Amino acid sequence: MSKEIHVITVATHRTPAFLNFYSSLIRTNYNENNIHILGQDQKFQGWKWRTEQYLNKIKEINDPNALYVFCDSSDLFFIAGPTLLQKHYEEYKTPVVLSNYSWYGQINRLNEKEKLDEICVTSPFCYANGGFLIGTLNELIEYFTLNSEYEDDENGAAHILTSGNNNSIVIDFNLSLVATIFQAPIIGVIDLWEFSEKDKTFISRITGRNPIALHFPGPYYNIPYNEYLPLFYPDLPLIPKYSGRIFKILCFIFFIILFLFLILFFSKINKLLFNVG
Repeated sequence: MSKEIHVITVATHRTPAFLNFYSSLIRTNYNENNIHILGQDQKFQGWKWRTEQYLNKIKEINDPNALYVFCDSSDLFFIAGPTLLQKHYEEYKTPVVLSNYSWYGQINRLNEKEKLDEICVTSPFCYANGGFLIGTLNELIEYFTLNSEYEDDENGAAHILTSGNNNSIVIDFNLSLVATIFQAPIIGVIDLWEFSEKDKTFISRITGRNPIALHFPGPYYNIPYNEYLPLFYPDLPLIPKYSGRIFKILCFIFFIILFLFLILFFSKINKLLFNVG
């Protein structure tokens, strides 16, 4: 039986990326009356504040028969509709499903990373990403209540996952809900997905699954975002290009450090050769 799906996001400003996000929901047949935009024309006050906004909204809607999606809207867009979303969600047989990173991201406790490695043995994608989560009313209220104690929602998610009482929450290790595509400095896009031009499908190279949404976290997100958006929505506008100033500075610092390391390395080699001689 199909369920009502509420899509909830915090968007303090209506940026081009937000408008693309909203348009992608309408084009993939989500109910416009169930799209909730929080924080408009307010100052963003951090992840803890966002968690509190989420918690207040789900309590206000208070529909025990619905599904609730909480997601980013500045670096994410949907490519599939509510029917496939519900199908992929129900495959987990777990009330709350969080999207993922393939690294431990914001987690700053080594013991939590080790615990996560233990509980997520079926996939390297076992670290919580706060950019997309889906679940049912009571379990999400419990999750957000616990997470609201943390300044960073991903640290909170890691702690909840490793607390030993995590039967109601799981990571999207099938990669069937969200494709997380990260543009890293120096090395470029961390991208484990394939797009088929023939049938317009987007498939994980790891699991062979089709995601519902594409998420581009990180400071250089416009690069992969602008690459993939036209594949699905060629008429939607690209988002403004990143200036690259910080990226260039980081590259410069990296090469200076590499240069100094090589000088030190060859200096020690020369000394060893000289001593041997």
